[in-house]
Amino acid sequence: MSNIKGICKLSSLFVFIILFALTNWVFINPEAKAAGTNYYVATNGNDSWNGTSPTFVSGTTGPFKTIQKAASLMQPGDTCIIRGGTYPEEVIPVNSGTSENRITFKPYPGESVTISGTDMVDSTSWIQHSGSIYKKQITMNLGDRNQVFIGGNMAQHARWPNTSSDLWSPTWATIDEVGSTYVKDADLIPIDGYYTGATITYMPSNNFLSNSMIITSYTGGKLDASSSYGYTKKGQPYYLTNKLELLDTQNEWFYDNSTTTLYMWFPGGNPLSNTVSVKQRIWGFNLTNKSYITVQGLNFFGTAATTEGGTGNVFDGINATYVDHYDSNTNGWASHRDDSGFVLGGSYNEIKNSTIAWSHSNGVTMFGNHNRLVNNLIRDCNYGINDTAPIRVFGDSHLVSYNTAYNSSRGIILLKNGISNSIIEHNHLYNAGLLATDLGIIYAVATDGQNTEIRYNILHDNSSYTKPNGIYLDNGSSNFIVHHNLVYGIDSPTGIGTNLNGPTNFNLLYNNTFPKGSEIGGGSSTIFVNDMYGTWSVNNILDARSSYAETSHTNYTGSTPGFVGANDFHLAANSTNIDAGVVIDGITNGYVGSKPDIGAFEYGAPIWKAGHDFTNPPNPTFSKTYPLHRNRTYNSGFEVTNLTPWTKTYAKTAASEYSYSHQISNANARTGFYGLKLGTVQDGVEQIIKGLTPNTTYDLSGWAKVTDSSEVRIGVKDYGGNDVYSSSTGSTWKRVDVRFTTGPQSTTATIYGYKTSGSSYAYIDDFGVVYSPEQPKEVIVDNTQAEATGAWASSTHYPSFYGADYVTSPSGGSGADKMKWKPKLSVAGNYKVYIWLPNGNEFRATNAPFKVSYSGGLQTYYIDQRPTGGSWVLLGTHYFEAGQTGYVELTNQANGQYVVADAVKFEKVDFGYESEDLVTVASGAAESDITDVNCSNGKCNNLNATAVGNSVTYAVYASQPGTYNVKVRVKRDSGSGTFQLSIDGVNLGVPVDVYNLVPSYQEYDMGRITFATAGNKIFRFTVAGKNLISTGYKLMPDYIKLK
Repeated sequence: MSNIKGICKLSSLFVFIILFALTNWVFINPEAKAAGTNYYVATNGNDSWNGTSPTFVSGTTGPFKTIQKAASLMQPGDTCIIRGGTYPEEVIPVNSGTSENRITFKPYPGESVTISGTDMVDSTSWIQHSGSIYKKQITMNLGDRNQVFIGGNMAQHARWPNTSSDLWSPTWATIDEVGSTYVKDADLIPIDGYYTGATITYMPSNNFLSNSMIITSYTGGKLDASSSYGYTKKGQPYYLTNKLELLDTQNEWFYDNSTTTLYMWFPGGNPLSNTVSVKQRIWGFNLTNKSYITVQGLNFFGTAATTEGGTGNVFDGINATYVDHYDSNTNGWASHRDDSGFVLGGSYNEIKNSTIAWSHSNGVTMFGNHNRLVNNLIRDCNYGINDTAPIRVFGDSHLVSYNTAYNSSRGIILLKNGISNSIIEHNHLYNAGLLATDLGIIYAVATDGQNTEIRYNILHDNSSYTKPNGIYLDNGSSNFIVHHNLVYGIDSPTGIGTNLNGPTNFNLLYNNTFPKGSEIGGGSSTIFVNDMYGTWSVNNILDARSSYAETSHTNYTGSTPGFVGANDFHLAANSTNIDAGVVIDGITNGYVGSKPDIGAFEYGAPIWKAGHDFTNPPNPTFSKTYPLHRNRTYNSGFEVTNLTPWTKTYAKTAASEYSYSHQISNANARTGFYGLKLGTVQDGVEQIIKGLTPNTTYDLSGWAKVTDSSEVRIGVKDYGGNDVYSSSTGSTWKRVDVRFTTGPQSTTATIYGYKTSGSSYAYIDDFGVVYSPEQPKEVIVDNTQAEATGAWASSTHYPSFYGADYVTSPSGGSGADKMKWKPKLSVAGNYKVYIWLPNGNEFRATNAPFKVSYSGGLQTYYIDQRPTGGSWVLLGTHYFEAGQTGYVELTNQANGQYVVADAVKFEKVDFGYESEDLVTVASGAAESDITDVNCSNGKCNNLNATAVGNSVTYAVYASQPGTYNVKVRVKRDSGSGTFQLSIDGVNLGVPVDVYNLVPSYQEYDMGRITFATAGNKIFRFTVAGKNLISTGYKLMPDYIKLK
């Protein structure tokens, strides 16, 4: 018995341990999948029942009547199953789900459920107001978002002139006269006060966006408004609305808010034969600050949903119509741009496999971070002609993928300031520009894309009659990566496949196809003209030159690209664009053949698709591409106003400042809407740049301006080398550049902007850190690439011309005939400027005027073109900013019979000063030049020093004031000492020990120095000591470099 008792005790203990373990496992794993409760809702249910049955059983067992009742009870893991019918309610769940136990709302199998934002209006209590107009007391609380439906179709707000129900073909009136605060139209009823209180909606002169205002008075035929009729003119369209007197035809309505009275003119004139509903709710599902909730398979009518502040919510298989509406744009073109349509805010939320149609404004508004819009059909949005679109996106790391979107007054996808690191891919987008002009199917303006990627999209048919574009990165938009897109059907004379409207920087355009009617264009800005620093155009098919990209090559610009057919833009087997491209890491991966193809479609590779597929829904992942030439700086334009990921330094008062820069050359933002203001004392910011490659050269750039005599330094440190910077001291925006090479183990660098002194504010903007490619030693612009004005004749009569020909113009003219050569220089610096002079005769000009425009000045050189040519002729050496800012210009205002124009060469000069060529003064020891094949020019200077304090000086000429990086090359051997470099009496860097057992030469980076003026600078090498094992103190400088 004792053994049995022992066994029982052990068994009981074992059971206890197992139960304890299970209990504690449940406790420490709250995310374990729970069974959950099913709640049922039916239109014939009762909220007093328990909701546990799809039909009434007995007692309180039966479905709820409202979805909200279930939503107020549901816990993680619960499901609400909704019977067929219409539910006029706003559902606000009380609780959130969890990542493992979601809360779910879905229809009963086989039944259709509609969430309605409208309430039905009783058709039996209408009172006749006058004629065919009936009225009814009803409360409508949505203000400018009030909306009325008749038989499920949207009725028109009372307006003049009357218009049809086709929202894409509205009828407008025409302005006859414009004053500062009034317009006139002879077609208006000439009764004073008749239109007072109405709303006027009109198009400004560029037909870009509509605007609305209240009519404050109507006298003498003048519609006086509440503010100025800015940017409109005679002949522009307008209409009037929101006044009872305008209710003059069937299918119109007017609501008098003061008396809470709805007035209607019914189709057929009989209220009893019409079903009326009015919008009462903006949101059908309000998931604000709620998480992990799924809404599946429901219809939405006259309402939408929001996830603002929530996480992990999903709308799947939604069918929504009339998702948003408001009557006018009385708040300007920005009305409701961030709170309309389905609002996908918060983080990690998703709309997928859904249809969204008919919105005055946005179809979907995306903000927050890591949200997904995948495999949806979105159509007929922004019939209000404002700053909205079927898809409007800002925020971080979003995925917009495999959507079909069409029909919009303006663009289809609108990328707004604040977008970052997002992906816009595999979308089929078309029928833009139905009511406005100057737009893109994908559009951004003054926007820092922060390496947002636009890829594998098909865009076509922009109906705008002026400036229709495919991908339009308008003034001040930078840091977008655009590759593998097809744009066609942009056939207007002003249409452009991809329009980069300057200033715009660090945009990368690779492997796109822009056939007939398209090109890569831009440069229409009146400030920072043609500034496209850091922009690349490579492997694209165009029908015109991509003249504005800073770096452009391997693009096809001919008329026979070799497509399969007229409407099939894949490459045919005999296309010359096959294997004609260049390899771009991350972009052309997986190419077929010896080299990548040019264009969006690789011959022989699987064909990529764009648009939605409800039959086989795609499930893409968020996977970014990181091309070599992208900008490594985030929030480079300080458009994210909390300054992330910048860190404040020194006084730590740096702050983002709003100063919209469009066409304003000295705004406090260089581009975009915001710049960074540095405080009145020492102040700055810095950012750690990650993911750099060791032993690799990068170019840092940034823009700065100051308001007094302060200095702003833009520089880099902690990269495996000395702190290097460039300075700006001017009161206008200036770009400064710094080149640095990472150390053998360095993968990060810290960049900074820093105001050193002064008592006023300074401003910085538009930073970039980009891989520094091999810089060409020279840039040649031939006459065929130059801008010609006037009568220039091509000739090949005399040999030894450069390129295909040279051109001539009769001399002795007024100078109206001009030839201008504009180089694209990848880095700022000093360049020798040459002209090519072909062979000629005695009749040529004796004083052909070549004017050189460089940074800070103009200089004209008069060249005798009579001597035998066939060679480069040096004009002079000048400093040029990077980009396409300088030029050489020749006119025909010269002696002789004609002037000749051929090629112009710009040859980079690093200002390497050979020691043997400089004026030298030795002190304490003798100096001499020695011959050594390992010297940079076969010679170097030798100071035969014997003691500390011996020195040698060199007079080095700095061509202009500014900040320079100083490098010196010195011979090292067993008898060398340690030297200290000083410039104009001020030490630079630390003493350098050049002892080495085996003779060799080494270049040393001594640091940065700023010269306030141009002229000779005294560089002194002074012996500061020697290594203990060195046999002497001698110094042998080879060269000095200023960069």
